[in-house]
Amino acid sequence: MMATPARARATLVLVLCLLCCYAPVPSSAAAADFLKCLLAYESGRVWGERYFGAANFKRLAVTKGKTDPGDFFRNEQSVPPLVPRK
Repeated sequence: MMATPARARATLVLVLCLLCCYAPVPSSAAAADFLKCLLAYESGRVWGERYFGAANFKRLAVTKGKTDPGDFFRNEQSVPPLVPRK
């Protein structure tokens, strides 16, 4: 089959219609497999508040700061530690 502008448009419309079944409403929330390689608290807050919610993310970061202040146990999606300044 030869690709034509009309066929390309029809294919795009079909793909967008199928996508709407999976993501019907635009959202600012992050998906579970949303990867960000950011380990600092301020940088991690960008995706963390979307993923966990603002209050939960801060609570998790404080807990991580108490239990793992050096961030030994980490991956791309781990919560960065929030260590209180002395």
